[in-house]
Amino acid sequence: VLGGAGGAQGTTYSFGSAWDVAFSNDAAQRYLYVADGMNKTVWIVQRDTLQPVSRFGNGGRLPGYFYAVGSVAVDSKGNVYTGEESDGKRVQKWINKGMGPAQLN
Repeated sequence: VLGGAGGAQGTTYSFGSAWDVAFSNDAAQRYLYVADGMNKTVWIVQRDTLQPVSRFGNGGRLPGYFYAVGSVAVDSKGNVYTGEESDGKRVQKWINKGMGPAQLN
């Protein structure tokens, strides 16, 4: 998400695609959740190094996919909520099951 333009896996289609940011719920807030609306994914970035460690979501309209993810928030249990802009107009809840592939519930 922090790489140059071009659209290859792990890079952005254009600069400025971070539409929202939320901090992880741990006391040190070690991770940032970055809503990348241009690339239709949420990146999990290590806060101190800004290196991506994981991501979830992809482009699409079904559950677990994003049309235009524009908002991200984290609750006290570490669950992630995403909101979509434009024609998406929905909120999705992502259950925290630790680091690894995320599943929509």
